[in-house]
Amino acid sequence: RINADGNVGIGNINPATPLDVRRNDTGTAAVVTVRQEGTGDASIDFQTTTSPYGFNIGVDGSDSDKFKIASGLGDIGTNTRLTIDTSGNVGIGTTSFSHFSTAKHLLVEGDSVNTNSIVQVISYDNLSSLTMYSGGNSSDNPLLLFQNDLRFGSATDVGLTGYAERMRIFADGDVSMGSFS
Repeated sequence: RINADGNVGIGNINPATPLDVRRNDTGTAAVVTVRQEGTGDASIDFQTTTSPYGFNIGVDGSDSDKFKIASGLGDIGTNTRLTIDTSGNVGIGTTSFSHFSTAKHLLVEGDSVNTNSIVQVISYDNLSSLTMYSGGNSSDNPLLLFQNDLRFGSATDVGLTGYAERMRIFADGDVSMGSFS
């Protein structure tokens, strides 16, 4: 239905907005589908009149069908701010998860004041362990592990290369530095 004010209603006769789509049932299928029939992206722009003119959300067909939110309009693969891959990994400020294992991860990347690349990762594996890593171009980056106890250490990269434990707080409250038996 198209009302006199120009509002379009699909599934209703009194559209409240320029496009008002409704369904009144117990179905679980999508109410609206955005589909790319070719090899491009399936995305939607949310536009304003000031730079960067809004956001673009959708699936990046050229990047393993990752779901992305990007600032600006048109190209979901440019100015990406948030990425979710099909394994459930979430990236803020990055689209790459190449150094991850099968565990689920939250990766936050950015630049520090001295322009060294800073990577911050929170990862969990079957809710039995949680790893928090913060580092960059250093050979000794801080690391925090939760696995039945709390472990403080360092590693040279997100993959825990060169991991060295420095201190442990055991589940019973005992604290150990240097000797972890």
